[in-house]
Amino acid sequence: MLNCGGSVEEFNSTKITLILKIQVSEVVIDFRPISLCNILYKITTNVMTNRFRTILGDDILEAQCTFIPDRLISDNTLMGFECHYRLKRRRRKPEYTAIKIDMSKAYDRVEWGFLQGGLDKAICFHRISSLYVLKGRRLFALVMVNLVDCHEKYLGIPCFIGRSKRKLFADIVERIWGEIKEWREKMLSVGGKDILIKAVIQSIPAYAINSFVWKSIIWGKGILDMRLRWRVGNGSSIQIYKDRWIPRPSMFKLLFPSVLDNEAKVECLVSPSSGWDTQLIRCSFDKDDVEEILRIPLGFGLNKDTVSWHLVGRFVYTVKSGYNVGQKL
Repeated sequence: MLNCGGSVEEFNSTKITLILKIQVSEVVIDFRPISLCNILYKITTNVMTNRFRTILGDDILEAQCTFIPDRLISDNTLMGFECHYRLKRRRRKPEYTAIKIDMSKAYDRVEWGFLQGGLDKAICFHRISSLYVLKGRRLFALVMVNLVDCHEKYLGIPCFIGRSKRKLFADIVERIWGEIKEWREKMLSVGGKDILIKAVIQSIPAYAINSFVWKSIIWGKGILDMRLRWRVGNGSSIQIYKDRWIPRPSMFKLLFPSVLDNEAKVECLVSPSSGWDTQLIRCSFDKDDVEEILRIPLGFGLNKDTVSWHLVGRFVYTVKSGYNVGQKL
């Protein structure tokens, strides 16, 4: 490999062992992955370094400070920042100017074809392979699953779905357009084109064009039902017994029945002076419910009733608060 120019691609394999963080493990996050790199990498690196050391002095100029012994690239970055900061803070004469030199090697002028060719000559790999090991045994053997090179499809769709759906279902769109283009669609009427498109879409198996949006909406609806409640305005839209309007996090409803009608609304508990009818409330509800009702503020003008999110100070739903509720379920 070092003397005959052989390939090192067969050594591009790394074992990853899992070490326990705690005494008793229950989930995968209880393990810390540590990469066990092949020792041949260290041998090859040391040999190449010693060989380059004899010729670098003839090929590297003194101005190329990257190769100064005992200095890192990070040191050069720090020195450049300090010099630039000094120039900006300087107010007295003489004035100085900072010039960016060697523009042909700047990042915004790199020829990627040349860079790719150099990496290929240096036998740089585009991917690596790894193997997880736990207590000397392969992880996929312990859990009794098959090891695959890539994520397979199940019923025609990928097993893992990310945020971008356009690339994920691009092949389905191409299949639909391919079927349509084979027909002489220009000779069809508007109704005929409509029937043709429906026939092509229906010919594709249903599991490949199922909507993942509805499943997410149904799952999120349960979270909303747990934390949404009415915010009292004029009370004309809120039923006293059926709706959720009491600021009690457990259920948002009354604990005990009262003498009022089952269809009564909150507006009957509001006095003409735009405040709570304290006497009626104390005579109609239990002591615990009375305290919760009287704690609800009534603003001036008594605006319309609104649905609010109970977990945020401004009563407006946020994705962050909804996600936190879902994590606790």
